[in-house]
Amino acid sequence: DIHAFQLYFMEDNVKQISPRIKKAAGVSATWISKDRFCHIELTGQGKVVEKNLKNEDVNFAGLSRGFLVEKSKRAEQIIPKCTRMCAGFAAHRVILYDAGYLLHYDVHKRRRIGTLHVGSRVKFKSVVWNHDGSLLAVILDKILYICSKSLKVISSCSLRTGKIKSGAWCSSSGVFLYTTPHQLRYLCKENEEGLVCSLFRLYYITHVTENQVTLIDRQKEVKVLDINGADYQFKSAVLRGQEDEVKRLASTGKILGEAMLKFLKEVSRADIAVHFVKDPAVRFSLAVELSNVDLAFESAEVLNTSDHWEMVAAMAMKFGKLTTAEAAYQRGKLFSQLKFLYIITGQYKKLEKLGKLFAVRRELSNQYEVALVLDDAAVQADLLRNTGNPALSSLVEKTAVDLADIDQVDVNGRRRLAGAVPLHPTLTDWPSTCQLQNT
Repeated sequence: DIHAFQLYFMEDNVKQISPRIKKAAGVSATWISKDRFCHIELTGQGKVVEKNLKNEDVNFAGLSRGFLVEKSKRAEQIIPKCTRMCAGFAAHRVILYDAGYLLHYDVHKRRRIGTLHVGSRVKFKSVVWNHDGSLLAVILDKILYICSKSLKVISSCSLRTGKIKSGAWCSSSGVFLYTTPHQLRYLCKENEEGLVCSLFRLYYITHVTENQVTLIDRQKEVKVLDINGADYQFKSAVLRGQEDEVKRLASTGKILGEAMLKFLKEVSRADIAVHFVKDPAVRFSLAVELSNVDLAFESAEVLNTSDHWEMVAAMAMKFGKLTTAEAAYQRGKLFSQLKFLYIITGQYKKLEKLGKLFAVRRELSNQYEVALVLDDAAVQADLLRNTGNPALSSLVEKTAVDLADIDQVDVNGRRRLAGAVPLHPTLTDWPSTCQLQNT
């Protein structure tokens, strides 16, 4: 018996009736419409035959051995037969395999939609279309391709050990899941791949939902496996720029691990990590990397160390957020840096209060600098006298009396040591580029 396929006819609303069966010789029988199918003849010519429901030949697609080989190369090699055929997503289309090539072919129009060279040394297994027919997964022995309908490769992956056994698309996320003898893995069309879970026996995928995979083993036992699909769903949403989906998945609390943080840094989207990272030290590092002053200040409030406050203040100064820098210096008790901020911004009233604080803390050098800027000769003289410099103290007092009635320089060229008069003595943030554009 050389019958390679059988055509069964099942009647609706009819019970206990043996189905009508039509037998024919051929391989790779594939439906191309609701009343037509194709198969490859067993004549050794590799021809694709189109038949109706009566199993009658209605049209020869015209394909013969070597249809994928260019004319200039036909004389250089032995042209194999067309040995495999898979379903095309649209009507009257099929995927044909021959001589290491895949061809997306329209049987009625006799037109090539696309061609993919996979190599003659690899074993072609099957193709799996996604839910809308825009993508298909080409499964080879150890290589997986995700292609467009014109068979242009979008992403791919290969296995070092083991073989790819089966695969199916997750319609909600657009990710392709596939099985190996011991693992369930995924591949995104953005060329990101990874592990979903380990398998304890060989399974074949039949269906994928958001958090479940339906599998069948070689004993024909069906198993519904609950999985954590947040990993590949999150990566797919990030790579496709679906911000709402990213925030939703991040809020579930299932996005964990250093690997995910590394992934976000690799795709230059470390800002997303702040939605699910809870550790204040990690959040602070992210804030520094992203130059996010507000996030850094929020994390520093939890950590509350002088080193963190100093980094926040330095970042705030860099971006002109002077009020934030002032608060960070105060929280971190970094009074020397705060003194510099008040001097360069002309905050002399605050600087005077800071000088009194330096006196309480016995920071004489900082107190003297404040007195110099404020032109406070009395404080300068007292500090010099108390530190064992009576001659300098007397000189400061005498100079202060001599220069009391002049503003800047006297006739002898003597100048008072005092801070510059600020043009705009307010501690306000520098305007940002967006603010300047709106004004």
